[in-house]
Amino acid sequence: MSAIPKLRLVPAFVPELLPPPPPETERGKLRERKAKRERKRKRVERGQSKHPGVIVIPPRRGRRFYALRYTVPETGQSQERKLDGVTTALDAEASAVTLSRNLQARALQVTLAGGREFTSSTETLRQEIETYLGRLRKKVSARGRPTRPITLRRYRDTLEQWATWCEKRQTRQLNQLTRPTLADWVTWRLGTLTQHGEPREVSTVNQEMKPVRQMLVAAALAGRLVHLNSDAIRGGLKRLTQPMPLPVCYSVPQVRSILRAALDFDVSPHRHKRSAPTAPIVAAALLGGLRRGELATLQVHEVMFDAPSDYDPDVRTGLDILRLPKEKVKTGMERDVEMAPYSPLLGELMRALIRGRAGREYVFRTGYQAMGNIAKRLRKAGRSAPKGFCLKDLRSTCATYQSPLPGNAKAKADRLGHTLQVAEKHYLALPSGTPSTAPDLETVMKCKAELREIIARLNGGQK
Repeated sequence: MSAIPKLRLVPAFVPELLPPPPPETERGKLRERKAKRERKRKRVERGQSKHPGVIVIPPRRGRRFYALRYTVPETGQSQERKLDGVTTALDAEASAVTLSRNLQARALQVTLAGGREFTSSTETLRQEIETYLGRLRKKVSARGRPTRPITLRRYRDTLEQWATWCEKRQTRQLNQLTRPTLADWVTWRLGTLTQHGEPREVSTVNQEMKPVRQMLVAAALAGRLVHLNSDAIRGGLKRLTQPMPLPVCYSVPQVRSILRAALDFDVSPHRHKRSAPTAPIVAAALLGGLRRGELATLQVHEVMFDAPSDYDPDVRTGLDILRLPKEKVKTGMERDVEMAPYSPLLGELMRALIRGRAGREYVFRTGYQAMGNIAKRLRKAGRSAPKGFCLKDLRSTCATYQSPLPGNAKAKADRLGHTLQVAEKHYLALPSGTPSTAPDLETVMKCKAELREIIARLNGGQK
C-alpha cells in the first residue's frame, strides 16, 4: 500500500487583507511631473536634433532595427521607413541626416514649382514677429504659469531692433534671410555701444540672440522657412563664448591697505552701530580663501580646534580646521580648511570670534547680501581700498600667496577646493617683491600688525 502524500495548506488570497497602497505624497507628485517634463524634452530633442523633419525610432518590442518617420513634401502625409540591418544609434543618425537634407531639397523644389503654398513667400519679418509673440502670449509653462509681461516686452524690443536692422539691408521677408545675414547681425550687435557709451558685453548679445533664434526655429519647423533649417539658424546665431578673466592677486601694499581700510571703517561714523565689524570678515576671506556664501553660513560647530579623526571620533588629530559641508560649498564637495600651519593667526581670529558669539549659531552676524556690500562701503567711506576691490579677489590672493608655502601641493589645492591642475595653472606666479619661502600666509603678506590689531579689538570687546 502506497503512502498517502501529505497535503500542504496554502492560505487563500483575500484582497481585503492586503495593506493599502501608500498615499501619493506631494514630493511624489512633483517627481512624476519632473519625469514627464524630462520625457517631453527628450521627445522634442529627437524631433529638433541634427536632422530636422526626421524622427529616429529606436528598436522596440517585436522590431530589431531602427526606423525613420518623416513627412512627404509632395503630399504632406506622414511616412515611416524601416532601416533594415541598422542596429546602432550612430548609423541611424547618419541615415536621418541624409534623409533630412533630401527632404529639405525636395520641399524647396515643391515650393519653387508652386505645388505647395508656403507662407515664406509673402510673410514679412514684422508679421512673423507678431505671430510668434501672439503664440508666446498664449503659451503656458509646465507649472501652469503664463509668459510674464516683462518677458514679452523684452522679446518685442529685441525682435523689432533685429527687424529694423534687416530692413536697412533690404531684407524684409523670411525667404530673404540667409545664414551669413544672421552672423553679420551678431557681429554688428557685438560692435555697438550701450546707452551709457560702454562696449556691449558678450552675455548681453547672447541674451538678445535667444528670441531671434527661437522665432526662426519655430518658423522653420512650421514650414514657413524652408531654405533654412534649424541647424543653419543655430549656426548663424551661435552662442558666443569669452575667455574667463584671470584671477586677481593684490600686492603686499594693497593687502595691507585693504586691512587698514576695514579697520578704519569699523571705527568711523559711516558704520552703523548695530552692524557687524568688517575687518574680521575681510581677514577670514584673506587667510582662509573662503567664498562669500561660505563666510555667511559658517556655523560655530564647524570651527574645530584639535579636530577629531574621520575614522574614530575619540581620536584627536591636533589640527585646527574649518569643516565645510558639501551643502555649503559651490562645487558640492566637503572641504576642510586648515588654519595651522598655513595661518596660525586665522585660528586666533576664530577663537576671538567664537568667544564673542557665545550662544549664537553663526560665526559672523552678517548675511550674504550685506557681505556683498562690504567693498561698496569701503569705497563710499573714502578709504584706501584698491579700485574694484571685492571679496572674490581675496580668495584668489590667498591661493596665490599660499602656493610657495611648505607642504604638499595637493593638500594646498584641497584647502581651497581646487584641483591640482587648476592651482598650478592660475596660482603659481608669485608677485615680485615677496619672499619666496615663508612659514605662513601672514608672513608672506607682511600683515601681522593689522591682523593682531583686529584680534585685539575682538578680545577687547570693541564692536
